[in-house]
Amino acid sequence: MIEGKLGIIWTLDRICKWQCNYCCVDAFGVKIQDRNLQITSNRFNHTEKQPKSRQSQDIFRRAKQILQDQGLALTLTEKMKILDNLQGANIEIGFSGGDPLLVQDNFQVIRRASDLFGRSNIGLTVTGIGIKLGKVENYLEHIAQLEFTYDSPVDDDENHQQPGYNRTNLEGFGSIVDACKKEQVVTQALIPISNTNKDPNTVDLLYSTLRQSRVDKVYLMRTFPVGRGSHSQTDILQADDYRRVIQQYKQLQIQTSGPEVNVMCALRALYPDTDPDPCTFLRSTIDLTSTGDLIADAFAYGPTGEPLLPELVFGNLRKDKFADLISQDRLHRLADRIGENPGHCKVFAYLSNRSAGIDGFFTRTDPLYMDQS
Repeated sequence: MIEGKLGIIWTLDRICKWQCNYCCVDAFGVKIQDRNLQITSNRFNHTEKQPKSRQSQDIFRRAKQILQDQGLALTLTEKMKILDNLQGANIEIGFSGGDPLLVQDNFQVIRRASDLFGRSNIGLTVTGIGIKLGKVENYLEHIAQLEFTYDSPVDDDENHQQPGYNRTNLEGFGSIVDACKKEQVVTQALIPISNTNKDPNTVDLLYSTLRQSRVDKVYLMRTFPVGRGSHSQTDILQADDYRRVIQQYKQLQIQTSGPEVNVMCALRALYPDTDPDPCTFLRSTIDLTSTGDLIADAFAYGPTGEPLLPELVFGNLRKDKFADLISQDRLHRLADRIGENPGHCKVFAYLSNRSAGIDGFFTRTDPLYMDQS
């Protein structure tokens, strides 16, 4: 059942510079190739002659217009309408993408959200390219937390991100860390744990690099086979692998007084004595798609960025007020079922039991916890 303040992950735009294999929302990769503007994703692809201007922001502006014409992105007016329909709600918003900084209009959206719900309730997840092109320094007085992914210390890990992704993220953060400290913005590096970064030497290097970069927190995550990662053949880590990696990060924090280590809900049931049912699915978090649909979870996306099941969509915030959508009986009936598979990640449970439909989210089929059931 929904409890207290609700966290909304809002995929504000799916435009991105990168085309990573493991993108959870199938973001639209935008680039210039052979003098053509290209937009690439599993769902939508487009090529046209390069705009006359060679300015990167003009390229992303043109991509935004193309996606809006296709009904794949919202206008500024539509985003502001969503904020109107959110007014009065007890929420915090984490703006994500794609990279929301690549769409200049989003500054107005985030500033307005900060005015409505308070700076302390606003977070932003970005890439290094967005930091550089989107003038993130203008956002800092309106947000409380800034996040970026950094999960590989080398620049040739093509299993999850494109070469250059981690390097530019770290460089971008390094360019604004002083401004974040000045504005008292908490910074956090997201680290999806995988076979490519579970080695103890890699963990040491990742953590020491982030400590030297003066990031405040690291957030250890599972790698979700959703979005473009839906058909990944990457080996699934075992519970002992996760425990060892998490323990090493925790120990490094103790030894160095470095960045605070936090663990996502889908991993916390590895320690059932301290957190037997940490799942936030429709309990304390919900997701808002780039087209305004309110859906059950930030990882409940299929290969082309569509919700995993229609039953997970509760309406569209361009049309209806949040209070009305969140009070629906069918939403609360799903939320009330969380206790049917305590500890199991609802998304992983479904992915391992698709034939059960919506019931699959509430079965004890998360492979990480099968032995604990």
